[in-house]
Amino acid sequence: MNIAINMACTLEQKTGIGHYTYNLMKALIDNYTNNLNNEEYKFFSYAYSNLFPNLDINNPVNNEETNKEDEVNEVKKLDIIRRILYSIPFYITIRQKMLQNKNKLIVMQRIQEIFEYHKINIYHEPNFFIEPKKNTKSIVTIHDFSFWDVPYTHKKSLINVMDNELEKSVNISDKIICDSNFTKQRLLHYFPNVSESKVKVIYLGTNDKNMSLSTLLQLDKENNKENENNIFLQKYNLKSKGYILSVGTIEPRKNILTLINAFLQLPNTLQNSFPLVIVGKRGWLNDKIFEKINALEQQQKLYFLNYVSDEDLIRLYANAKVFCYPSIYEGFGLPPLEAMASGIPVITSNNSSLPEVVGDGALMHDSLDDLQLKQYLSNVLTDEELHKNLSEYSLNRSKLFSWKKTAEQTLQVYKEAYNE
Repeated sequence: MNIAINMACTLEQKTGIGHYTYNLMKALIDNYTNNLNNEEYKFFSYAYSNLFPNLDINNPVNNEETNKEDEVNEVKKLDIIRRILYSIPFYITIRQKMLQNKNKLIVMQRIQEIFEYHKINIYHEPNFFIEPKKNTKSIVTIHDFSFWDVPYTHKKSLINVMDNELEKSVNISDKIICDSNFTKQRLLHYFPNVSESKVKVIYLGTNDKNMSLSTLLQLDKENNKENENNIFLQKYNLKSKGYILSVGTIEPRKNILTLINAFLQLPNTLQNSFPLVIVGKRGWLNDKIFEKINALEQQQKLYFLNYVSDEDLIRLYANAKVFCYPSIYEGFGLPPLEAMASGIPVITSNNSSLPEVVGDGALMHDSLDDLQLKQYLSNVLTDEELHKNLSEYSLNRSKLFSWKKTAEQTLQVYKEAYNE
């Protein structure tokens, strides 16, 4: 079985979908291609109209059967059309759309030829929108419906795209993967004609490198890097177990303002001893959020680290005192799970998919209740017995999730689609 997965979302700074896509592909390759004599599965990364072997997205595979002469002829035809249209003022805007559509057809034809040459049986689009390929079964992952359920947390441009395009993906796909039962329920709500048998819930996993601080320090010692953690902490001017951590794109849905409001209600002694550390790339609709962030940064009560490397993020989790994630809405919620795998207490919202992920042993609050969040923060920061119990729960809970399990269940979906 030849399987292509769209890896385009992994080529820039990875957010949740990028981490999902990369770790899924890596787990598939690690678990199903280790035996060089096993030709049962071949995996290809698909990105920007090219196929790449496994995760080698620097070297596209060859497609000897692509007819370059036909492509050249099509480009010449486009040039003729362009010249004609540019000579007619009335078509100044129309011509651009026509050329875009024609270019898209040429690209799609080239992609089809590549897929056919390499006999791709399964194409998996991990990011909502899928383009059909002839003689290839199509799988799409739909992560959430926040754009319709909480539209005020998104830009109108994204909502318009979802309004216009998502139904096409739902209809043309052979199988649909959802990150949680919550997302599956929302899918069937918005698309009641979709057969439930077409939809599979597959939870995300945790990075094998996420680990408790004690395990991380032991690993540093074994690798003769005993000072590595101190160097890391000095880099960000932090103290181990001396900060509150939150991770996520800076946009309204992550609800950073509620976290900041809760933090500001803590006694000054706790604010000074446990500053707030926020990690995440800049998103959208966040002017008010950054007004608060900038004010607290000047007081050295908050550190905004922007986007950090995966290696630094692992240590940020492990060294945190507590992880806080007051999100308004999630299709899964990967950061709380990564925090749990790092052995730290998790405080998160009680909405959407989050209870599925963290279970009933984490501290959950109404997403907009800053008073309850403040109380939970105070309890975890001052009660060492509670902190210990929550840390142990986090580690045990995280063991229920793994990228290997995600890969196994995803491969089963590929098999089902292939055999139908």
